[in-house]
Amino acid sequence: MSAFFDFMLSPAGLAAYAAFWAFKLTLGAWLLRRAMRLVPVHVREGWRSRMPGWRLLRRGRLP
Repeated sequence: MSAFFDFMLSPAGLAAYAAFWAFKLTLGAWLLRRAMRLVPVHVREGWRSRMPGWRLLRRGRLP
């Protein structure tokens, strides 16, 4: 277990950890965007009217 922590606390380990989270967040956003395409248009419009503070919804970037 010590070798694992030695790697994770090294610069390469911290870079790998940051890359993992960047990939995970990017993939999650991509999956949410794909899932929103499956929702009917009238439901999406209702969500947009209820959540005016969300920048992406306010700009109408969702398909």
